Amino acid sequence: MKGDSMILGNAAAPEDTALLTDTIRSVIGKADPAEDRSERVYRDGPIDRELWAVLGTEIGVGALAVPEQHGGLG
Repeated sequence: MKGDSMILGNAAAPEDTALLTDTIRSVIGKADPAEDRSERVYRDGPIDRELWAVLGTEIGVGALAVPEQHGGLG
């Protein structure tokens, strides 16, 4: 997908960025499959707290937007 290489900016190796992108897509696809999404959103609301817990604690997506000098991944 175009733009995937910018997830970690210029500091990350392309292989690392591709692995992170694939991991995030896999987690989202398993936790929130497209065919069940509208039913889940209607039932649970637009925010999937369990999915965000996995993305935040196990994968650390929140750290992607934080500069390295402040403890993030830049």
